[in-house]
Amino acid sequence: MRKFCLVTVILLSTVFAYAQNLPKPEVWVNDFANVISPAYKEKLSALIGEVEQKSSVEIAVVTIASISPYGEIEYARMLFDNWKPGKKGKDNGVLVLLALKERRWRIETGYGVEGILPDGLCGEIGRNYMASYFKQGKYSEGLYQGAIKIAQIIAKEANIKLNTLQGIKNVVSTEANLHDSAETIIPIIVFLLFFGILI
Repeated sequence: MRKFCLVTVILLSTVFAYAQNLPKPEVWVNDFANVISPAYKEKLSALIGEVEQKSSVEIAVVTIASISPYGEIEYARMLFDNWKPGKKGKDNGVLVLLALKERRWRIETGYGVEGILPDGLCGEIGRNYMASYFKQGKYSEGLYQGAIKIAQIIAKEANIKLNTLQGIKNVVSTEANLHDSAETIIPIIVFLLFFGILI
């Protein structure tokens, strides 16, 4: 029992010590890995600022060189709990994390927006709008496309119009298009083969 308590104390102390060393948010877009271009940082800041002004939802974007020894889920949660994006009492914050060395990403949300941005949908946003850009080293574009989709969902729910999205297209990644095409074509091929056998 004493050994268990000692191990628990050590683990908690380690987590607390690491949490104390978490980076501090400076603005909406926190590019600690230095991978977001000035132009895209400006676009992201303008979009996030308008979303916050018109819906009160706060979106924080952060890039980190390495999140070791943690995985993206644990690190994003620690960062979210430490930064506390979202309005007090509403818990309506969103955090978009990109870890360069580990090549991982995560969209973390507060309880106030989980209804419109559940984990499954956040995963789809990352896979369909961000991941292919990240694989090409286009981190600015990937983060921006992800933020656009998140902003569109928030705007629709809040019934607001975002001027920063005027004339902007949200581009689905090539991988997502290929996946959707495969899901459509494969059943057709199976049907044709089956029909051909019967004939």
